[in-house]
Amino acid sequence: MKKIVSLCAAAALLLASCSESRKAGKIAVIPAPVHMESGLGDFILDKATVVAYPAGDSVLARAGGMISETLGATFGTALALSPDTLSGAIVLERPETPAGLKPEGYRMAVSPDRIAIETNDYNGAFYALQTLLQLLPAEVYSAGDNGADAYVVPAVTIEDYPRFGWRGMHLDVSRHFHPVGFVKRYIDLLAMHKFNRFHWHLTDDQGWRLEIKKYPLLTEKSAWRVDRNDDGWETNRPPLPGEKAAYGGFYTQDEVRDVVAYAAARGVTVIPEIEMPGHSGEVFAAYPHLSCLGKEQFVTPGGYYPDGLATCFCAGNDSSFLFLQGVIDEVVELFPDAPYIHVGGDEVDMQFWSNCPKCRKRMAELGLKNTHELQSYFMHRMEEYINSKGKAIIGWDEILEGGVAPNATVMSWRGEAGGIEAARMGHDVVMTPDTYLYFDFYQNDPQVEPRAAGGFTTTKKVYGYEPVPAVLTSDEAKHVLGAQANVWCEHIRDGKHVEYMVLPRMAALSEVVWSPKEARDYEDFAGRLETQYDRYEAMDAVYHPGADRIVFSPVYDSAARQFRVALATEFFGGVIHYTTDGSEPTAQSPVYTEPIRIDSMATVRAIVVKDGRRVSKAVASQTLGFHKGSGKAVKYNTVLSPAYAGSPVTLVDGLTGSLDPRSGLYQGCDGADFDVIVDLGERTKFTEVTGSFLQAASSWIYLPEAMTVSISDDGEHFTEAGRAERQVDMGKPAELRYLFTVRGNFDARYVRVVGVNGITPSGLKGAGQKNWIFADEIFIR
Repeated sequence: MKKIVSLCAAAALLLASCSESRKAGKIAVIPAPVHMESGLGDFILDKATVVAYPAGDSVLARAGGMISETLGATFGTALALSPDTLSGAIVLERPETPAGLKPEGYRMAVSPDRIAIETNDYNGAFYALQTLLQLLPAEVYSAGDNGADAYVVPAVTIEDYPRFGWRGMHLDVSRHFHPVGFVKRYIDLLAMHKFNRFHWHLTDDQGWRLEIKKYPLLTEKSAWRVDRNDDGWETNRPPLPGEKAAYGGFYTQDEVRDVVAYAAARGVTVIPEIEMPGHSGEVFAAYPHLSCLGKEQFVTPGGYYPDGLATCFCAGNDSSFLFLQGVIDEVVELFPDAPYIHVGGDEVDMQFWSNCPKCRKRMAELGLKNTHELQSYFMHRMEEYINSKGKAIIGWDEILEGGVAPNATVMSWRGEAGGIEAARMGHDVVMTPDTYLYFDFYQNDPQVEPRAAGGFTTTKKVYGYEPVPAVLTSDEAKHVLGAQANVWCEHIRDGKHVEYMVLPRMAALSEVVWSPKEARDYEDFAGRLETQYDRYEAMDAVYHPGADRIVFSPVYDSAARQFRVALATEFFGGVIHYTTDGSEPTAQSPVYTEPIRIDSMATVRAIVVKDGRRVSKAVASQTLGFHKGSGKAVKYNTVLSPAYAGSPVTLVDGLTGSLDPRSGLYQGCDGADFDVIVDLGERTKFTEVTGSFLQAASSWIYLPEAMTVSISDDGEHFTEAGRAERQVDMGKPAELRYLFTVRGNFDARYVRVVGVNGITPSGLKGAGQKNWIFADEIFIR
């Protein structure tokens, strides 16, 4: 794996940070408080500072202990605790009118003689502490004694409370197991950003991670697989003779209790997920009788399943329900404070149910019309049992299919449609749409990033997300509990990589779910984020420095035959330097100030520079290709996906796309040939036809196996003029843009170009079928 960040550079930045004055600088609190006003003077925080709380108040006493321990760590000793209100102290109090302060909210007033914190609950006090830490120099985030004698805390008055009750982060530990030490560090990051829900994805086809005393084979067999990391996550080659399934791990029940208690001390409730009825193939390596096939199988190393492997519990077998009830019995004991058990419910491969005699019998007995109703039956039955244990269920939006369980909460991941439907039905909803809140997606151009799960979601995009869809009425909107980001670890093998994927996108989401909607301001947030980076460095956390990606926005004037190209970057404080002659841009190249005019074949290349230093990992490039087909009419024999239909001139606007399929420069069709006809308007001589196509394997987008070119004078009768075969290994690299070219001496009005959709080879996503084809330009020269 490529290096995510230079540890030497991070160490140098850390040393520089720790050498600065211990006086707090610019106030940069994330997430932004509801109300904050600077005052006069400063409070001096030192090892003699006392943390006071009301006598007999066990909640505030507990909070005082956390504050004493956290602040004291930077001095090498815990601060003294006192059940009295003192001057020169950090004083915890109950508000005079408790109803005036919202749950998890706090008021904090810093003056020269004391820091007063009012709150009704433990979480409110804990979040006041997180804000207080951000009033101090970044070095307080480093581990242990910093050698400080005292810190200066600026006088400030803050009233603060969260916008949403569900402020969540998810972590998948099935695809790659993350040990307890990192899980706790992850919880620390959640707490720092005032999140209150940790969704722990404990089971999936790639490994069962939770000790269940009743079913010891789950941790003896289902927690381990053969390591296939070198082959890529999509590979599902079964174990070879002599290979040992030794990659994985699990959490003991004592470790789980420790994590739950650790999270609770930081205001975080852990929501466990036990996948059902799908995504459960690992279980059948240990208990094969629970699948429709009834045969033992191996734990899959990748995400796509060889023929003959089951991934869902047999819904016609009562043993499946008895097994899951036994699991739930132990789960509810391990997570006593969790109001929900997450039951998954997504991506159920119902082909096994359709072919299973037991499942068909169950459907007949219950009068179920299809397998979607069978899934609903499965969920209703498990919800009834989980409710009997004092817990509610929450599941992915597929649990709506066939009829949602009566009291279920829905987590909407396939966009917002599922969440909208559920809210209108009266169900509570957590918004987690993949296009905004999947933090395993790329956050910069794929060519400069570690392998990710496709997609493209920058910090700025996350910050712009609004969890309450505008189409909901005020009553329906009350069902939106909040939002959550998900971190699926197909390509994320270790904790440092997890940090790189979530930081600072986690900071952006924290402000979305905490701060008032009307107060959000990305430029202000980006400025505060510069200080947040100092805190990450002090923690020795790996973070993404920001998307240095440059967005090209060309507008083609067909009358003037001229492009006007606008350039933009979201890199905070970045300046764009560019060239138009194909040369390498430098910090001395022209500075972009207004749209660039291009009236001939040209390549614009650009970089981002900050403080006189290039920050771009790669040069951004856009070729603007004037050719004989530019702006001409295109007839589509293929049916484009509505989501990737582009415009009528997308294929002939002279613009090639990046490696981002959502850039708007591509047109896509699924499962068919990409078949178009370009009308040149009159009989024209040309010598070359080039088709530009995209491969993004993580999104099931593959290159055609060939491109054919046919010509015609009447637009009806075509003669094949040439064929270009694909000359690239589809597996390496996974993302690329490829040019197919057919040459000859042509003279015609109509040019038909067909990207021939082939069968995806085994070992790749969507193997054995025809998948997506994306094209961005047809050049006729």
